[in-house]
Amino acid sequence: MTDNIYHRYVSVPFEYPKPEIFNEGSKNYTALIEDKYIHPPFREWIESVGLTISNVLEGFYTPPNGGRVPLHSDTSSMPGDNDCCKLNFTWGSPDSTTQWYKIKDDSKIKKHYLDEADANQKFYKAGIKPDIDIEYVLFADHNDADLVHEVVIDRPSLLNISQLHSTWNPSPVEHRWTLCFTLLENKKPLTFQRGLEIFKDYIED
Repeated sequence: MTDNIYHRYVSVPFEYPKPEIFNEGSKNYTALIEDKYIHPPFREWIESVGLTISNVLEGFYTPPNGGRVPLHSDTSSMPGDNDCCKLNFTWGSPDSTTQWYKIKDDSKIKKHYLDEADANQKFYKAGIKPDIDIEYVLFADHNDADLVHEVVIDRPSLLNISQLHSTWNPSPVEHRWTLCFTLLENKKPLTFQRGLEIFKDYIED
């Protein structure tokens, strides 16, 4: 377990209802999640451990029949440099997984810059000024990386989102939706290592 820098299941003291915005017929890759979809018991629990929830709330869709999201990171840091985490909830295909990869050659990692006219546009249009500063995210081709960790996300989970990762949904019919929460400690994104410390009493073996 000490070698696992990618993922932990977390036992939470409540059940998180699937947000109404998750329309299983939708083909949208991502969806802006409004503050109203934060389950009150979840907010109370997060605040009870001294953290807050970022206003950058997103949902990710992975279609059935071998669907996946591109290989990416969610931060502007190279994998291994101050790795951050998210706490995710997933609904749908019970066989779908999140996969983490290690790039074979750092020169193959691509930067995708974010600004108000690009990936963050939906937040500004909704009147939300993101409270986390991400200049760019990283992308890579699956062929340029090796799979190093894979796990079925059928429970609430802490995920290392600074390492390159993607999703995989082999179900022929079932959709996969994920609700992603960036957690803040003193207004800064929570690192994966710090998350393991804070949630140590809730992490499943």
